Amino acid sequence: MSAVASMLLPFAGSASVPATSAAQTTPPLGPDGCPTETFEGVFTASDHMKQYLLCTKPQVDAFFLESYPDEALPTLFYVALGDTFDDPCTGPPADEMSYFYCPLDMTVYIGGLGVWEEYTDIYGDMSLPVSMAHEYAHHYQNLRNHVGNTEAQILADELQADCIAGAWTDFALKQGMLEGDDYQEAEAVLLFISHPNIPDRTHGTAAERVASFTLGFDDGIAACNTLAPTVFP
Repeated sequence: MSAVASMLLPFAGSASVPATSAAQTTPPLGPDGCPTETFEGVFTASDHMKQYLLCTKPQVDAFFLESYPDEALPTLFYVALGDTFDDPCTGPPADEMSYFYCPLDMTVYIGGLGVWEEYTDIYGDMSLPVSMAHEYAHHYQNLRNHVGNTEAQILADELQADCIAGAWTDFALKQGMLEGDDYQEAEAVLLFISHPNIPDRTHGTAAERVASFTLGFDDGIAACNTLAPTVFP
């Protein structure tokens, strides 16, 4: 199995990180430190999150390299626990809880503690790739110069990014990366980070985010053009 192919693995179905015991062994790892069978039970400590990110990245990259073969991927920057980084987009520096795309340097900033809390306390292994696919979508919006400036435009761009995350999930399913209730877990991530239906919101409501995600999953990335200015091809 090639190095790239070895990354096309099922994500775990459980949101919790199982404790290692005598009867519970760590799944086999390849020479790159990434699992060769399943992610479940591999990344069991907060200081494993950088490796978890490195092992997840090729799964997300694969979809965007296929969808945008002539365009560069965004840079991915990991902020370790306790660290900060002076990115050009935010007032306070990026830190261990950061999770955003910066259009000025075309970089997705991901904080290790934020990943750990999502992984252990919320929705398991699917939380990272779905969130990454959403942030990658902002990169391709940025390359087309239609990152929103008004509240309505920002909301449309966010829903379009949810749609593209849905298209990634369909791609991942067809590539054999997913298993069990991973689709439901992906939707649950969006529900968790949804906004109530109030003025000045910048992200969709639970219903809007799931509808956008489902549109991408069912109809592919081209359907996401209906939510905001054309992002594909």
